[in-house]
This record gives sequence, structure tokens and C-alpha cells, in this order.
Amino acid sequence: MAQAQAAASRAAIILSQRVMLTNARIAVVDPSKCVGCLTCVRICPYNVPQVRSEATGVGDIIGAAYIEPATCHGCGSCASECPAQAIQLMHYTDDQTLIKLDALFGREILEEGFLPIDKIRVNTREQL
Repeated sequence: MAQAQAAASRAAIILSQRVMLTNARIAVVDPSKCVGCLTCVRICPYNVPQVRSEATGVGDIIGAAYIEPATCHGCGSCASECPAQAIQLMHYTDDQTLIKLDALFGREILEEGFLPIDKIRVNTREQL
């Protein structure tokens, strides 16, 4: 009985707040790149992605993935497994990550956010 009252008390604290903060790291789908392969639906450990028929994917196919921001845990499983690269993590998109790496290693940052392969230089331990 005491455990039930404690659980109800914790739930009431959460529900009584006017604003609820959630994780800023959530997955977002670009429906124009989605091929409706269901990889994200199968891989997500939290069963968040779903294919909605209201959205159209590549080649105007009916159905594209949708991820509800309020229920996404931001683990990135769907983004890493998406074969069409239609899913990106907010604040961790490919372009943002590449630009951060370029800044970290002091490389030339190009407008597209990519570095040509001939500009990449790897230092060996002796050079460091």
C-alpha cells in the first residue's frame, strides 16, 4: 500500500508541472528520402518509429516513417541503421558532426560541410 501511494505521489509531481522538458536529442525523418523499408521500425528498442500512410516517400510511394518526438529516446539506432540515410538525430546531423570534427582537427571547413579525400591527412605517432 505504501509503495502504491509513493508511486502515485511521484506521478502527481510530474503531471502537475505546466511544462515538461524532454530530451533534445531526437530522431527526425526526412520523408523525401524514406523508402519505407521498415528497418527503423524493426531496429528501435523502444518501438517508436511507425510508417504513416499520410506521408509520401521516395518516388511518391505511399507511406513514410514517422518518429514521435515526445516518445523518442534519442538512442540513434534508427539513424545508424537507415539504409536511405533518411533519419538524422537532432543536433547530431551528419553535417554538424563533420563540421565539429573539422574544427577539432583544424581542417579546412568547406561550405558543404565535407572535406575532399585528398585534403585528409593522418598523423602517425611519430609525427605527434
